[in-house]
Amino acid sequence: MKVALIHDSLIEFGGAERVLQTFLKIWPKADIFTSATDKKVLCLFPKINLQTSFLDKISYLRQKTSFLQLFAPIIWPRLNLEKYDLVISDSSFGLANTVSIKKPVHISYIHTPPKNLFGLTEKWGLQKIIPYTFFLANYYRKSIKNNPHLIVNSKNISGVMEKLFGVKTKVIYPPVDIPAKIPKWTRKQKNSYFVTVSRMDKEKGLQMAIEACNHLQLPLKIIGQGRMLNQLKKIAGPKIEFLGFVSDKQMALIYQKAKAFLFCHQNEDFGLAPVEAMAHGLPVIAYYGGGLKETLIEGKTGLFFRKYTVDSLISAIKNFSSLNFDPKFIAKHAQKFSEKRFKEEFKKYLRNT
Repeated sequence: MKVALIHDSLIEFGGAERVLQTFLKIWPKADIFTSATDKKVLCLFPKINLQTSFLDKISYLRQKTSFLQLFAPIIWPRLNLEKYDLVISDSSFGLANTVSIKKPVHISYIHTPPKNLFGLTEKWGLQKIIPYTFFLANYYRKSIKNNPHLIVNSKNISGVMEKLFGVKTKVIYPPVDIPAKIPKWTRKQKNSYFVTVSRMDKEKGLQMAIEACNHLQLPLKIIGQGRMLNQLKKIAGPKIEFLGFVSDKQMALIYQKAKAFLFCHQNEDFGLAPVEAMAHGLPVIAYYGGGLKETLIEGKTGLFFRKYTVDSLISAIKNFSSLNFDPKFIAKHAQKFSEKRFKEEFKKYLRNT
């Protein structure tokens, strides 16, 4: 079977790219189409059959999220996909699921609809200058309503899709990297710390985690990269450490000595990073919102803070210190979101299509 995988972009590595890696394990000879790339991310996708858009040839444009979205109606309908037996798009901000297809089956895996186009987040750069929101929102809505094969990454996003577009979707949770063995957990050591993994975007709430740990004078390791790095460094106290990008092997070692994983996104679509932390037996302290309500068991795999304030997070961290968590139970719970389960559910969906 000849398969095409349509992916927003390969300029950052996150949950969407984890899903793409799993698709490539199912269809290693698939052709990949994307708008733009970054060399650091491409290193994580060796020996792939890749085609990029014209934006990838213009260094300034390919790094700007607003441009990737603005040019979506030009990029995706131009793709000639008739020679394929199956087309799978996985998309969020970049509208890759708006490819125009007549012949092959097109299955759209939606991490989230583009929030900035539907008032679910603040406007992005170019939106404040060029009023393109109405046009792109209608373009996206039409494409979604014309595709009967819609899969989403959580019940949270399924509800959003039904509210915005009146469409029914299939929920298949994204694949989580599950260690072969539960790592030895040593959070009681004196040199343990809190940890978080995230892109450094405003909506991720990293500032809240930093302010809480500054106040409590607790060590926090932050893994990830992004445009807010310099701003976050300015407010970080002496016990805040920025590690940048780390390998999966390094991540596992960091998790072993961590006390808990802090997650401060207000309305995360699914939340792959905290579930991956759980897979290593690490409890999670998270805001009660979005996909985390589907993955975190209060008092068993972590704690919620209910008000989206630094004070509420501080209270949760203090409460956490008086509780005990079973790393084996936490890791076993995370196995419900394994890569094996994702493959089985996706293949079953294909058989029934």
